[in-house]
Amino acid sequence: FYTFDDFTFTNNQWVLNAGVPDNRAVSGASFFGPGAIKYKKIADDGTNVIGLESDKTIIGDANPIHIGGLNLNFRYKQFDMGTFFNWVYGNDIYNANKVAFSIGYDSSNKYRNVLNRMNSENRFMYIDPATGDNIRLDPARLQAVNQDATIYSP
Repeated sequence: FYTFDDFTFTNNQWVLNAGVPDNRAVSGASFFGPGAIKYKKIADDGTNVIGLESDKTIIGDANPIHIGGLNLNFRYKQFDMGTFFNWVYGNDIYNANKVAFSIGYDSSNKYRNVLNRMNSENRFMYIDPATGDNIRLDPARLQAVNQDATIYSP
């Protein structure tokens, strides 16, 4: 994600430093500044602007190395039980569900696999948890609140 080193705060706005990839056109974020998701510039077209078409690349392979399954049935007197396990291994895909379901605040319901990852200590935040204030335009407080952030603000 974008860090404080990628921007200069001037006239109450975050201005991207020269040479840092600019993905405002493709991210769709309502706020562009420190903590926003950052994409890699692929095309060498003389600009730092990330384009919708020029900077696309294939980053994975949906074809798995292995697909498998296991079916178990058990019956004893008048009790029966059946289980089925299936798996896919070795594919590399964009997990849109992981992105969508990792968005949430501390008071919202989350899937168990994102509880610790998306907690306040790890996520870049624009709201000061101590006061509830929006601190996007307060560089000192924004940096203090997010000094240990390890994941962008969704």
